[in-house]
Amino acid sequence: MGRTGLAPGDPERLGGYRLAGRLGAGGRGVVYEAYDEAGVRVAVKVFHAGVAAGSGARARFAGEVAAAQRVAPFCTARLIAAGTAGPEPYVVSEYVDGPSLREAVAAGGTLAGDRLVRLAVAIATALAAVHEAGVVHRDLEPGNVLLGPDGPRVTGFGVTRTKGTSAAFSVRLVGSPPYMAPEALTAAQVGPAADVFAWGAVVLFAATGRSPFEAGSVGAVLQRVLTCEPATDVLPEPLRSLAAAALDKDPEARPSSRDLLLGLLPPGRRGHALPGEDALAAALEEGARAAAGPVAAQLTASRTLGEIAEEVHLGLEAERAAPGAGRAGPGAAEAPRAVRRSRLLAAALAALAALVALAVVAAALLASRARHVAGGGRAAGTTAARDVPEAVVPRPPFRQVSANAVRCVCSG
Repeated sequence: MGRTGLAPGDPERLGGYRLAGRLGAGGRGVVYEAYDEAGVRVAVKVFHAGVAAGSGARARFAGEVAAAQRVAPFCTARLIAAGTAGPEPYVVSEYVDGPSLREAVAAGGTLAGDRLVRLAVAIATALAAVHEAGVVHRDLEPGNVLLGPDGPRVTGFGVTRTKGTSAAFSVRLVGSPPYMAPEALTAAQVGPAADVFAWGAVVLFAATGRSPFEAGSVGAVLQRVLTCEPATDVLPEPLRSLAAAALDKDPEARPSSRDLLLGLLPPGRRGHALPGEDALAAALEEGARAAAGPVAAQLTASRTLGEIAEEVHLGLEAERAAPGAGRAGPGAAEAPRAVRRSRLLAAALAALAALVALAVVAAALLASRARHVAGGGRAAGTTAARDVPEAVVPRPPFRQVSANAVRCVCSG
């Protein structure tokens, strides 16, 4: 996760934690990198005051946090502590040292093969653990899946909801529109099936680099969520069938998170021979083992032009400082030195060419932006806001939409 410094007005301490910088910010709060008194690094999410405004909302928030603390730590970022008494409530969770799925795909491309399957298993395992604790995540999206060195972790529990809690809000909807289930837009109750729908959309994002419902405006995104049938052909089996079932418009027709997990595990490792809760515990443990490993192992940070130039400079300095430099006559040692010198020169020229290309691209983008602003238009593909004003949300009855809407096939 990328970190920036604290912004003006940010607290330096919260409870027993020292805040070191921002990891991210959204419509519902800010996530900070922080350290406890023993120097252990953690993530602290501070919610905006409106999230738990009023005594009733604050009591519900405290109940939801308590429920989230019961979630077994299978492929999730463990919730460590919470503060609900102050004007801005916060939760403290385990720090996951790795990029989000969104960042990883942007930096290193889409996932395929074993890496994609392990990601899908990890998220299904996390959701099964979350739902077993009586919690609904309600904001599963690529930014809330972190690719740690020991495997993917689902985070961003934020204001999760206990099962059966009403999802109706007077002003705003909670969630990321391209990953929200249809019932989150049209029904009063949102349950675990909404997380299963988001699982299917996140898996397709990992495989294709975009949400199957992505569009140029919030309204278009919501229309696609309500009416489009995503194509899942890019996925291997059994992911293809499971994702297609997870993305069914009818929540009653979707598999449970436990069914997703069992469908992804090898037949001999599903714990069917064990009774009830023991079978689920065995499946969670097996899912965590199957998902273990650095999904983002093949992703490497790109070097900047400055770093390349510094490497060239240091190489030339070392060349000059080498014993006997400039004094050796023709011989066997001269050829390797010439090769190294030519390589350093080539690297310097490559860095210069890259710098020129970057300047040309930047100039073109600035010119395009100037024309766009002058035309008063809005660029296509604008990212949809995470908090959607209720005024733009279509409100037909869910069953009516599910039965009668003219559906299109989303090519992704």
